[in-house]
Amino acid sequence: MKHAWTALAGCVAVTATIVAVTVGASDAEGSAGDDRPTEASVARIEFTEAVPLDADQSVMSSRKVEMFAEHRGDAVSRLHFVITLDGRVAEERLWRADRPGSITARNWQSCTTAEEPTPAPRPDSLDVILQGYFGPRDVPRDAKKVAGGGSRWETPTGMMIMAYTDLGGPYPDRIVEIKGPDGSVGSTISGTRVSEHSTLPEWRAGWPACRPSPGAS
Repeated sequence: MKHAWTALAGCVAVTATIVAVTVGASDAEGSAGDDRPTEASVARIEFTEAVPLDADQSVMSSRKVEMFAEHRGDAVSRLHFVITLDGRVAEERLWRADRPGSITARNWQSCTTAEEPTPAPRPDSLDVILQGYFGPRDVPRDAKKVAGGGSRWETPTGMMIMAYTDLGGPYPDRIVEIKGPDGSVGSTISGTRVSEHSTLPEWRAGWPACRPSPGAS
């Protein structure tokens, strides 16, 4: 289960149900009959994820996750992940629509690179990305309400349970807990912010001088 939980931050294992999202789009559809190419925008999606340490599952470690999605309207052309641990970049990942079947990963702790298959469905829209991490905009009719008031609810997803706490702000202002079948929490997403960004960031500088961290595999 550990790998399934951490895949949410390390990969783009997202679900396919569509939600209405209008984040960072700039007149993407254009006026009627206007077939000029639309200029790409960049949406920045950031949150903090708490996950158990590999060495001691009872101890939680927090990391910052930033996703920069280059998009025209809802369609995403590139998605750049930056994962920071203790103030230092731990991992970067890049997905591109012109190479949709793979994700390029750089692990700054082990100084290794890899090409990994893209989990289905592909993160080719803002709807899919936001839905996969933060759940649907509206509470599903079949969602189970849990203790703590009407703002807390959960839904099953395969062998995992997704638990949500809506905080009252615009979607996706909520806390997301990913639980195992026994109810144990494997990952908690909080502090979510979505904003526009000026450009899609390049890979972080200094890769040729990367030195493996002690104990990195």
